[in-house]
Amino acid sequence: MCDISQWQVRSLNCLSEIGSGSAPLSQKGSFPIMGANGQIGSTDRSNFELGYLVGRVGSVGAIKYISSPCWASDNTLTVKPKPAVCDLAFLGHLLFFFHPEKLATINAQPLITQTNLGNLSTVVPRSTDEQHAIATILDTVDEAIRRTEALIAKLRQVKVGMLHDLLTCGLNENGELRDPIRHPEQFKNSPLGRIPKGWEINTIGSLIKELEAGASVNAWDRPAGGGDFGVLKTSCVFGGKFLPEENKTVLPRDQARVSCPVRANSIIISRMNTPLLVGESGYVKEEHPGIYLPDRLWQAVMREEKRVSVKWLSHVLNWEPVRKFIRDIATGTSGSMKNISKGVFLSIEIKIPLPDEQESIANRLGAFDAIMAKESKKSSKLHQLKQGLMHDLLTGRVRMPESILQKYQAEVAAE
Repeated sequence: MCDISQWQVRSLNCLSEIGSGSAPLSQKGSFPIMGANGQIGSTDRSNFELGYLVGRVGSVGAIKYISSPCWASDNTLTVKPKPAVCDLAFLGHLLFFFHPEKLATINAQPLITQTNLGNLSTVVPRSTDEQHAIATILDTVDEAIRRTEALIAKLRQVKVGMLHDLLTCGLNENGELRDPIRHPEQFKNSPLGRIPKGWEINTIGSLIKELEAGASVNAWDRPAGGGDFGVLKTSCVFGGKFLPEENKTVLPRDQARVSCPVRANSIIISRMNTPLLVGESGYVKEEHPGIYLPDRLWQAVMREEKRVSVKWLSHVLNWEPVRKFIRDIATGTSGSMKNISKGVFLSIEIKIPLPDEQESIANRLGAFDAIMAKESKKSSKLHQLKQGLMHDLLTGRVRMPESILQKYQAEVAAE
């Protein structure tokens, strides 16, 4: 625990100067008009230049760091540190730690008042050197998070290109991507455009023997525990992933009515959902005893004689051109809910490689997905680390070692 004699309880009013943004007089000029989420226009003068903007209305509680002259809009509150008592970077972390969105009043339009923001208080180091050291450690974690999330975003873009190439050109016998420009002789015309020789155009129904569906049962809105039966929510499938934890506990009186257990190496498809999510599907790697499908989900049963790579087919069903086609053919009179019939879904035509090539394509995409999953797991761990560090360092639960403090004091003195 911290030595409270070296820390003190301080409100944001004591640590910073808090003001309110205002509407600009002009909508033309070189200074950006800033809201809490970013630039929303430009004007000919500035009213703020270094500190933080906090969303007052609209993006309530959103926080934006400002490092150059701008015009703070009337949707924001301005927060500028008092240099003698508060480090700039430390103030930013403190604002995020406070979660100012929780201050929003319950009105027709939620808002945060300057008074409520200023009254937020916590225990902080008396020394701005210690504040600076804490902020530097948290900044380091933030930078690691930014790098990891930038890499994940780049990998997602690469995945889009990979899907297009592999699902339209495929891999040759050497495991290399076919090139329709350099080797046009390896391709042929089809109703769906040029495809590799040896591929065929056929329906999803040529690969899927049956679309199983479960039953509608009454359930508590909590995941099933040990010994309980669970029925899946439609949110259990998204972007090719299956989330078994997205289930509800079946009421005892309805347990006898459940049907269609989750099977290993299968695909679960959302046949009824919102216009954007209808047709979402996910690959199921293993069995989940005690978990069943509702009537709004299908489970695909493959034709054994076709030797279908289920993973490959899952990638096809989640490829954006196919997803868009499924969304477009979904029907329903309600603007908030759409439905796909079995017949229509099974009649969708797709490009089908031979089974061995399906497996090769699935393996290539699976290896890439493993890289993305590793980075996503790393990002989650970094976020957890950040939360733990904020709790420890911003409350004084864990003090900065004296050696680290001396290092930062020396750096400040040298500047």
